Amino acid sequence: MYLLARFGQQLRPARFYADHYQRAFPFVLAEFTDPAYGTASGQFTSCYEVRTFERSLNWLGLVQVVSPSARADHPDQQVLASAWLTQLFEVQQGPA
Repeated sequence: MYLLARFGQQLRPARFYADHYQRAFPFVLAEFTDPAYGTASGQFTSCYEVRTFERSLNWLGLVQVVSPSARADHPDQQVLASAWLTQLFEVQQGPA
């Protein structure tokens, strides 16, 4: 929610949010061990995009998911925070 509240007013790739999450919590890659489905990072990114945006926040009306292609893997998926999200969450920067 923090990243969406801070950066979501501009259309960004869903991968932007997945990459930031992965950098903050690198241990999540340990859950993706089957190489038959691709790299651990690729599996995580796909799961994060589908579960976070398509099946959760989009359904709740907190984001708008824009997918320019009808491909199953959604590599070009873009995310934009809804007006409702910006009304519910506010990001305040503390002193540096």
